[in-house]
Amino acid sequence: MPQHKISNKNKRKSTIGEILEIYTGETKSIAIYGISLKRIFFQNSKSGFKVNILNNKNKIINRKIYKIIENEKLTIKSIIIHDKENEKHELFLALKEDKRKGKSYDGLSKELLLTRKDLKFTSAYHLIQNTTPSEKFHLSKNDSFIGNKCIKNNVIGGSGNNLITGSDKNDNLAGGDGNDVIIGHRSFDAIFGQAGNDILIGGEGDDGLAGGAGNDILDGGDGNDELHGDADGFGPYACESNWRGNDIIFGGRGDDRIEGGKNHDYLAGGLGNDRYIFSEYDGINLIVEYGGEENTIYINDYFFYQLTFERYGNHLVISSKEQHANNLVVVIKDQYTEDGYKVKYLQTKPYLSDDKDSYKNHEAMIKNIIKTHAQNPEEMLNKLSYIKDICNDYQVDLSDIFCEKIPDSEKLTGKKLSDLLIEKHNALHEMYANNMHYFGENLPDITHIIDALSSFSPKEALQTNIPYLKKALSIDSFSGPLAPIVN
Repeated sequence: MPQHKISNKNKRKSTIGEILEIYTGETKSIAIYGISLKRIFFQNSKSGFKVNILNNKNKIINRKIYKIIENEKLTIKSIIIHDKENEKHELFLALKEDKRKGKSYDGLSKELLLTRKDLKFTSAYHLIQNTTPSEKFHLSKNDSFIGNKCIKNNVIGGSGNNLITGSDKNDNLAGGDGNDVIIGHRSFDAIFGQAGNDILIGGEGDDGLAGGAGNDILDGGDGNDELHGDADGFGPYACESNWRGNDIIFGGRGDDRIEGGKNHDYLAGGLGNDRYIFSEYDGINLIVEYGGEENTIYINDYFFYQLTFERYGNHLVISSKEQHANNLVVVIKDQYTEDGYKVKYLQTKPYLSDDKDSYKNHEAMIKNIIKTHAQNPEEMLNKLSYIKDICNDYQVDLSDIFCEKIPDSEKLTGKKLSDLLIEKHNALHEMYANNMHYFGENLPDITHIIDALSSFSPKEALQTNIPYLKKALSIDSFSGPLAPIVN
C-alpha cells in the first residue's frame, strides 16, 4: 500500500481514517484524520511501529507499519490526530519516560511511550486522557475470572463461589453472593467481598478491601491499604454498613488503615505504622503487631476516661466501661514483651470540643492514674505530659503511660485472659442469639482469638495455613493473550 507524503506547502483533502506522513522541515509526523480516538491503536514490535484503525466491530480497516528508529534515534516526531469533531491532538513519541512532576501533562500534548507493555491494548483516547481502558464483566454461579492484564477490570461475581483474579491495572472486583476468592495483584485495586465468607487479597499497591457480610479473610499485601472487615465501601461510605463478621485481617507491608467492625476480629497490621479504628459495640478484637513501630489505635466513640486499662501477663486490654455484654474490648498481644511495645499511641474523642462535665471527668481520670499506678507521683506527673488533646483527637502515649509497671491482673485475680474473654464472649453470644431479628444470624465466634492467645499468632498472611495466602501469586501465571478492548 503506497504511503502518501504531504508537505505543509502542498496539502490535499484527506479521507476518513486515512493515515498520512507530514514533513515539517527535517522532522516527520504521522497524521490521522476523521476517526474516533477510541478506534486508533498503536503497537511497537520488532517488525516496526504499527498504526491500526478499527471500525465499530473492532475489525482493522487500515494499518500502516513504520520503521521509526535509525541509529538509535527516532525518525518520527509525533502522531497528529484530527478526530471526528476536527479537534487536533498530538502524541509525541518517546523511548524513555518523561519524569514530569506528578506524571501530569499540559494541554492536549501527550507522550506516547513506545516501551509500555500495554501499548497495543490502549487506544489513542486513553493515551490522550491519561486513563486506562476498562471492561465490565458479570459472572454467573461458580464462574472463575482471569483478568485482562492491560485493562481495568470491573467484575461483579455470581451467586456461587467465584475465583476472581484481577490485572496489573486498577481493578474494581466484587464477589457477589457465595464464598469467593478475589485476588487484585499489582496496582490500586478496590475489592469487595459482599455476601459470604470471602478471601480478599490486595497484592501490590495501595488497595481498598471491604469484606462485607460474612466471616472474611483479608490480606492487603504491600502498599498503604484500607481494610474493612464488615463494610461495603471505603472512606465516609464505610460507616454505612450494618454487617457483622468474625474477620481475620492482615495489613501486610505498608502504613495500613484497619477497621474490623462488629463481632470478634483478628487484626495484624504487618510491617509499617498502622492505624486501627474502633467504634462502640465492635466486640472483642485482638491486635498482633511487630515491636517498636508507631502503630496507633483510634477509638472514635469514647473519651479517654470512659475506657479501662488492664494488664494480663504481657498483654494490654483496653475496654469501654459500659456495664453490658456489648462493650468494646481491644487486646494488644505482647505489648510488654522484650521486643518492645506493639501499639504506641491511643487516640480518643477530644475534650476541647465537649462540655465542662467531660473536663471534670478528665481531671478525675488523671488523679486516679496517679493514685493507682504511680510509685513516684512526681515521675508519673512527668509522664502525664505525654497525654495531649490535639483538637481532633485526644492522644496518649501507651508505651509511656501504661507501661510494664501496671499491676498484672492475672496475678492479682488468678483469672487468665482467655477465661475473661470467653466469659465476655458468652454473654455477647447469648444476647445476639436471643435477638437475631436485630443482630442477624452471624453470631460472634471467638475461636480464632483464643487459639492465637494460646499458640502461634501469625503477623503475616504467608505464615498461615489458609489457601491462597500461603504464597505470593504472579499475575503472569493467570493472564493470557488479549485483543484490544474498546469501550
